[in-house]
Amino acid sequence: MTWYTWVFDGLGSTVLVGICVALYRKYVSKAPVNKPILATAQQIAHSFERASTEPTPIQIDREIRAALPFDREHVRERYRGLNVTWKVHFASVRSEYDTSIKKDGTIDRNQYWVFTCLFPVENPDIGVSFDLKTVPPELKLLNAGSKLWVQGIIKKVTEFGIINLEDNPVILEAVRQ
Repeated sequence: MTWYTWVFDGLGSTVLVGICVALYRKYVSKAPVNKPILATAQQIAHSFERASTEPTPIQIDREIRAALPFDREHVRERYRGLNVTWKVHFASVRSEYDTSIKKDGTIDRNQYWVFTCLFPVENPDIGVSFDLKTVPPELKLLNAGSKLWVQGIIKKVTEFGIINLEDNPVILEAVRQ
């Protein structure tokens, strides 16, 4: 039996793998690992200036108003599914319930919170609303007029100038007033 036959048969492969594992554990796994530092949203917010993505609510509102009355619904539909990041001003919050009937006949009531914010312009302000199933503690302390950076997907643009975002958008930053 030659040496290369022994290395490539089952016993030789097992010994070779064992040696590699032992060397890895001794030298490589004990080397210091440079772990990435996870920054909080507050730290990220101060590290660079954000800008609202386009189109802004103002641009959406202007395009809808400029369209012919019979074309406005089509123009509003074009914005569905668009991912946006906007700075808005918190206006109000209310509690709602989603009621459904389970297969066994019992009623299931799930609470969620409807946030209404304003994108300030001259007159009237443009509303931006979204639903949250759970409210982070920092949002519970907001006063009316507090600034929020919200990232989400447009669910619907209403004929009343309110832009509804999909449920549970990302709140990038909340600044109390």
